[in-house]
Amino acid sequence: MRIRNIILNSCYLPFKKYKLFILIFILTLFCEVLSDEMYSINIGKWTPLMMLGNTIIAMIILGLMMNITYRAVFEEEIKLNPKEHLLEGIKEYVVTLYYLLLTFIISSLFIIPTGVYARLTHINEYISKMDINATFMTFHELAHQLPVDLQINLMHSIQLNVLIAIILLIFFTSMGFIGKLLLYNTGKISYALDFRKIFVVIKNIGVKRYLKFLLCIGIVTIIIVNSTFILGYFFRDTAISALIESFTLIFSTNAFYLIYFK
Repeated sequence: MRIRNIILNSCYLPFKKYKLFILIFILTLFCEVLSDEMYSINIGKWTPLMMLGNTIIAMIILGLMMNITYRAVFEEEIKLNPKEHLLEGIKEYVVTLYYLLLTFIISSLFIIPTGVYARLTHINEYISKMDINATFMTFHELAHQLPVDLQINLMHSIQLNVLIAIILLIFFTSMGFIGKLLLYNTGKISYALDFRKIFVVIKNIGVKRYLKFLLCIGIVTIIIVNSTFILGYFFRDTAISALIESFTLIFSTNAFYLIYFK
């Protein structure tokens, strides 16, 4: 299947399966509201127990959401089994966290080659030599005391580091989705975390085709993110977040399924 058709098919799927999409949206919204309310309540020594209960509920909901997503993408039957949903949710969370941590760790290593660390060290030395008390100054006030060239050089380094972090995020997130498909096919979480298995999949897809696919996914993601600013004028941030997460879940799962199997 051509990449353009994969993207169009995946964008259309949440509207085609609108009942499942609405159900995922409601579950996502409930999960986010529950988390916000739970963490805002302080009940003393029972707080850790409440947080544990909230985490278990969130994992069950996540597992149910994935089951509904598989229904939309694979036409799989929805099974209402809290124990299975809990295990599925934990696996999904572990895979997602694994690739996010890799993105964070590797992008953090680039603060040296991109010059962020050197710029910050230079600024720190400059401030220590200034005849002012910087302890009680705000960041905005402190920035006005720095030479313009130091500020510009720091911003350029930060922008470069952020760009690298975004590229790494897209790459590792895509690997995470492939890993989840391997997890779905085999039931083995070790396959989802095995780079060799994932690189075999990428090789079978074709490196050039895969990179082109990621570029298209990136463009769609930018459009989705920018749309949140418009939606922000009409809806609460929580509702927007749940809407975007629900759409992205179905869109991405279907897109990676089609590029993988088709």
